[in-house]
Amino acid sequence: MFFVSLGIPPTCLSALRSRVGEVKLLPPFARLQSGVASHADMLLFPTDRGLIVHGEYFDANKALFDGVNVITAEGKAAPDYPNDILLNALDAGEGRLISLTERTDGRIKALYKTHIRVRQGYTRCSCAKVGNGFITSDRGIFAALRSNGVPSLLIRPGYVRLPGYDTGFIGGASVWLSGTETAFFGDVTRHPDYSEMAAFARDMGAALVPLSDGELTDIGGAVEVK
Repeated sequence: MFFVSLGIPPTCLSALRSRVGEVKLLPPFARLQSGVASHADMLLFPTDRGLIVHGEYFDANKALFDGVNVITAEGKAAPDYPNDILLNALDAGEGRLISLTERTDGRIKALYKTHIRVRQGYTRCSCAKVGNGFITSDRGIFAALRSNGVPSLLIRPGYVRLPGYDTGFIGGASVWLSGTETAFFGDVTRHPDYSEMAAFARDMGAALVPLSDGELTDIGGAVEVK
C-alpha cells in the first residue's frame, strides 16, 4: 500500500495503481503551506516499527490509517520553514539519517545511530532513491552521500514543476517501487540529465519509469507501508 498526495495527476495515479495496487490519497494538513500540505514526504516517515505521522494530522484522518501501525511525532509542525520539516528526513541506509538534524522530529532521530547534518531541510524530497543510491540536485546532500559511501548522482537543479513555487525537487517527483524501479510523476526522459540518470540507474540495477508523458511534477513522492 502506498500513500500519495491528493494532488497527484490522474494519469500518474492510474499508472501507479496499475503497478502497485492499493494507493491512498492524503488530504492536506492545515499546519503546512498549501503547495505542500498533502505531500507524503512532509506528512509521513516510514520505519520498520511503524509509520510516523504528525499527531494532529493523524487525529483528523484516523480512518485513512486503518490497519497501519502509527507512531505520532513528538513535535508540532508550522507553515514557516524550517518548522515544517519535522518528518522530511532521508534514510540513507545502514542506520544513517541525513537531515537538518536539529529540526528533525525526535521519534525519527531515536531510530538512527548515525546523524548526518546538511543545510537543506527538504532532504527527502531532494533525493530520488534508485536502488541503494540517490539522485539529487543539492550539492550539500550529494557531498554528504558521497563522503559516507552512498552511491549518488548530482544533476542540475530545476526542470521539476511544483505549483506555487519556482521549482520542485527530483525526489518529490519520484518513488522507489518493487526493488527494481524508480517511477516518476511525469516523463523523466524529458529531463536534460536523463542520459546520466539512466546510466546511474543501470549501475544500481534499476530502471527509471515515467508514469505519464507530462512534465515532471513534485507531488511529495509517495510512502509505502508494507
